[in-house]
Formats: sequence, structure tokens, C-alpha cells
Amino acid sequence: MRQSFGMILKKAANLVRCPKIFGKEIFRELTSQYKNEGYDSKTAKKLAKEELQDMVADQNEFIQNIQNDIDEYS
Repeated sequence: MRQSFGMILKKAANLVRCPKIFGKEIFRELTSQYKNEGYDSKTAKKLAKEELQDMVADQNEFIQNIQNDIDEYS
């Protein structure tokens, strides 16, 4: 069963603080979840990598928006 989006989002927040450690952990968990859903190893890794890249892009966009807001109101 896949983890809730909230749990993955919390781990993604940790990704910002320590990308190498939490990125690997999230990648492994996502890969495992995709395998449990019936995907082969290669496809599971591909999908996990894409999902992790999306998470990082979303985090970066969120941080950039906050920085822009701070700059705008400074």
C-alpha cells in the first residue's frame, strides 16, 4: 500500500534540509512501492526517479516563491 501523500511530503521537506540522505531514502521507498504495485525493477526505478525529480522541482519552486515574496515585501 502506498504511503499517504502527507507522509511523502514530510519526507520531501527533509529532502531540502539534507538532499543526499533523504533523497536516497525517498527513492528507495518509492521504488519499493512501485514494485509492490506490480512494476518491474527497471520501470519502478524510472518512475521513482521521475517522482523524486518532481518533488525536488516543487520544493525549489516553493522556496523560490517564498524568496520572491520576501524580496517583494522587504
